[in-house]
Amino acid sequence: MGSCNFKASADKDSIRDVNLHHFTKKYAIGRGGFGKVWRVASKALPSEEYAMKEMAKARIITKKSVPSVMSELKLLAVI
Repeated sequence: MGSCNFKASADKDSIRDVNLHHFTKKYAIGRGGFGKVWRVASKALPSEEYAMKEMAKARIITKKSVPSVMSELKLLAVI
């Protein structure tokens, strides 16, 4: 597993770390060139479900795709 944490804003005044341990994987939704997209459920609120993208960091670096992956992360963080 990677050690990437994403800072998500619950509201404007608090920031929390979100990582894989906060979710339960249900099943794979799809596969791409760098990994899988999973349907996950929040452990804190099981009724809340999300899509989580799992990527192979070594493959991204080898194919020199870091800038495009970071652009995608920024775009998805805005949505």
